[in-house]
Amino acid sequence: MTDDSASTRIRGRLKDELRERDISQRELADKLTRDTGVQWNQAKIGKVLNGDVELKVDDLDAIARSLGIFISEAVRDRGLEFYAEMTPTALRMLTVFRQKPLAFQQAIQILHGIMPAPVAVPKTDEPARPKRGRPQNAELAKRLAK
Repeated sequence: MTDDSASTRIRGRLKDELRERDISQRELADKLTRDTGVQWNQAKIGKVLNGDVELKVDDLDAIARSLGIFISEAVRDRGLEFYAEMTPTALRMLTVFRQKPLAFQQAIQILHGIMPAPVAVPKTDEPARPKRGRPQNAELAKRLAK
């Protein structure tokens, strides 16, 4: 039986980030010590990542920051990182649209009705209304004087 708890997934995600970034536990401990001012060592990192000690929220935040990821990225399942940038309203809309494809199609139709395609304005050589002020050339001045 596999342990599918949130802390196990988070620990796995942190281990994956260490591997992807080619950072050793010792290097992470040194960076955490510099960043937080609290003494970290390789043994403590190993115990946290292996589940031998409790993963506290403050420790998770410090580790995530040192790895250059948001804490929300460490908590979310792989492939769903883009959710971190969504507002709660946008996330609810996405959930509804995934559950009800017809609602999505109707929303698109409404948006097309509200925001019609831009209409091209034909260009003409003559200005729509005469310009005010003195004419720039003499021939035009004579025509306007008549």
